[in-house]
Amino acid sequence: MTRFLNAPLLVLESQKANDEFDVLEWWKGNSQEWQTLAQIAFEIYSIPAMSVEPERVFSGYVPLN
Repeated sequence: MTRFLNAPLLVLESQKANDEFDVLEWWKGNSQEWQTLAQIAFEIYSIPAMSVEPERVFSGYVPLN
C-alpha cells in the first residue's frame, strides 16, 4: 500500500481528458502491478449505481394485484 501511495500521480491535461478517462481500463492496465487494489476497484466499480427494487421502495411503489 505504501508503494501505491508513493507512486507518481496521474495528471490529466484537460477537462476533456478527465471526462474521457476510463478508470476501469486504467485498473485493467495496472492490475499486474497493483493486484490487490485492482481487485478491490473491480469489486467496487461493479456495484450497480441503482437497481429497480430500491427505487420502488423509496418511491412508495405499491404493486396492484
